[in-house]
Amino acid sequence: MVVIMKKLIVTLIIMIILTGCGQVARETAPEEIPAENHPPQVEEPPSREDLLMETVQGMTLEEKIGQLLMAGFEGREITERESSLIREYNIGGFIFFERNITDEEGTRDLVNRLKSLNGDSPMPLFIGVDEEGGAVTRLSGIFDNLPPQSRLGESGDPDRAYQYGSIQGEKLRCLGFNVNFSPVLDVDSNPDNPVIGNRSISREPSIVAELGVKVWKGIADQGIVPVGKHYPGHGDTDVDSHTLLPVIQKSKEQLQSTELVPFKASIREGIPAIMVGHLLIPSLDDRAASLSSLIMEKLLREDQGFGGVVFSDDLTMGAITASMTVSEAAVEFLAAGGDIALICHGETNVVEAFEAIARAVGEGILSEEEIDHKLVRIIRLKEDFGLEDRPVTDSFNEDLEGRIDGIFD
Repeated sequence: MVVIMKKLIVTLIIMIILTGCGQVARETAPEEIPAENHPPQVEEPPSREDLLMETVQGMTLEEKIGQLLMAGFEGREITERESSLIREYNIGGFIFFERNITDEEGTRDLVNRLKSLNGDSPMPLFIGVDEEGGAVTRLSGIFDNLPPQSRLGESGDPDRAYQYGSIQGEKLRCLGFNVNFSPVLDVDSNPDNPVIGNRSISREPSIVAELGVKVWKGIADQGIVPVGKHYPGHGDTDVDSHTLLPVIQKSKEQLQSTELVPFKASIREGIPAIMVGHLLIPSLDDRAASLSSLIMEKLLREDQGFGGVVFSDDLTMGAITASMTVSEAAVEFLAAGGDIALICHGETNVVEAFEAIARAVGEGILSEEEIDHKLVRIIRLKEDFGLEDRPVTDSFNEDLEGRIDGIFD
């Protein structure tokens, strides 16, 4: 009996201990929260790229295609052709030449009329011009001209290079332009070059790189989109791409140590736009750079990390039209990775290019997804520079002419 009692006591003690442990466990276990009281998960806000893509995907295909084109026009008046390109084709922009430019008032008025016609579009126009200095200027009837870029290389002065670009930008801003196809980032590596020469800053790649960056930053700080040209380098040619397709017989290693140096420096510094030249470089591709995915997608974007907008050089130049139509070239340029096809001449070339691009999408040569990514880059650039189609009424700083004349004093 005593033994039985002892066993009962031990059993009771064990049960009490176990019960106590269970109670502790129950007391220390986390309290269950009803599902409806769980704190809501915080969603990441959409990125800028996401928001831009939403904008693009809300556009029609026709609206998108128009933004991929930039047109030249004849004369000093707006005709039905320009009105139609804006209202019916949603054109992305226009480029001016000397044929379009009169005096200060007339030029500003012409720019403002184009912007007014585009007033109902959510996409402001690019209004561009080649204002390099030296022989390549469109505004010499309005301003004294800047000396050629080679004078910058001779000076070796980064501050002077910045002022050079700033003066270019101020000229354009006060007339209503918002894009300058400048600076020339080509290295003057061939003394027989008939088209670059003193348009280049220097024969030394490092000098072109350092001062070229300063020039385009001076342009950009005036609110003007700078476009570095002519990728991957037009300096070592003895043929003018306005008439024939230049061939550059250099290895990729030679290009990396010369022609590409200024472009790589500008890409590192954040240049927003680059123009690709009509140049055949067999070591890179058997197609012209402006039609080559190996050069625009692989070399420029993937290898060198360029994320900005890629313009073509004028697709009506002889280097292109000797072997294909302008509309064919526009499709091939876009399919190879370019963003904005520049078509500077011809009454019907822009509309024909528009129609060819639309057919290429229908035939699967170009995908609408590819076009969407181009539009994201284009709209981002327009937003980054605060482009809008309001009329421009700015006047020039009184000391502008003095700064032009005195920049190399």
